[in-house]
Amino acid sequence: MPVLAVLLIAAFGIWALSCAHAPRWPNACLLIERDRAEVREHMLTAPAEADRRRYADVLDRIEGRATIAECRR
Repeated sequence: MPVLAVLLIAAFGIWALSCAHAPRWPNACLLIERDRAEVREHMLTAPAEADRRRYADVLDRIEGRATIAECRR
């Protein structure tokens, strides 16, 4: 039984090391890029200045998520 535990821990360690060089959240980056495009489209067609400011705030939050997810532009 202890041998199985050691093998399981070793397998997890190898898997974790192999993932260390991969992009951190590739699916999140795709979703963030989609959100950016949607917000920019709404921002360009917003009728009022208040709406444009609100969309700019949303875009800032999206950029913050992109930074956390380590997305490259």
